[in-house]
Amino acid sequence: MKLLNLVKEHLESGNSHSLNLTVYQTNLSAIKTYENAGFDIVNSQNDEIEMAFVLDSNLRIN
Repeated sequence: MKLLNLVKEHLESGNSHSLNLTVYQTNLSAIKTYENAGFDIVNSQNDEIEMAFVLDSNLRIN
């Protein structure tokens, strides 16, 4: 979680407003960790899930 917090701080200090990542659907512990960190599932294709963390609550994906 420390790494995710550092990444979020980096996003907040720059011009970026989101971070996307890809995780295997079978990696349930990673999915749960990312969801707990504020990531949302935005796409699912084959055996992968794309997740996004969006800083601007107006752009947040639900």
